[in-house]
Amino acid sequence: MRRSNPWPAFADLFAALMIVSFGGLMLLSASYQKRVEQEVVVSELRRVTDEIHHKLRLAVGRQPGLKSVIRPCGEDTCVDLYIHFARNENVIAVSSELQAIRQLGLDLRRGLDELGTLDRRDVEIIVEGHADRSQVLRVPDRAAFLYNWNLSAQRASSVVYEFRSTAQLQVPEYKIVAIGYADSQPLCVELTDQCEEMNRRTTLRLRVDTLSVEKRLQHPVLK
Repeated sequence: MRRSNPWPAFADLFAALMIVSFGGLMLLSASYQKRVEQEVVVSELRRVTDEIHHKLRLAVGRQPGLKSVIRPCGEDTCVDLYIHFARNENVIAVSSELQAIRQLGLDLRRGLDELGTLDRRDVEIIVEGHADRSQVLRVPDRAAFLYNWNLSAQRASSVVYEFRSTAQLQVPEYKIVAIGYADSQPLCVELTDQCEEMNRRTTLRLRVDTLSVEKRLQHPVLK
């Protein structure tokens, strides 16, 4: 038997549509709010990382006795330090450069400490050793292959040692590590003395752990 009055059915349908529409609006509102919060976090993340890089670049730039080139490298800041090591040695040969490296360690620590304990934990200092393509001759192939890798790592470790002995820049209070790249990351490939000198360098890479910063920004209680 058909209903004589269809309005109750229309009223039920209208009510159902209203509920669905309201639910949709709530989902859209929550999605929009989440997107706004994410954009705020990203904006604050960029501000924090830019501030950290700026302070560390200022610390590095105060070394007149040391030839250095500051350059961007992805999201990191790289500082190429042209330190003179004796041939086939891992000891800094020029006394003025040694003093500059020690002062750099003090300035780096001061710059990190100014960030505060929390932001300091987000910064990693990576000291990279880079060699030219020359290798010792008249040695077995394995020794020739390993030579520049070992030498570049030892030279990077020498810089980290000076940072530690002078400024107490060491784990776990500070994130600092040494790594050797041998001749695997040349800045130039020309077969000239000038190019080889450019490739023989120690790179100070300043890296901000953006995931750690983002986590703290999203969860302030973790501070």
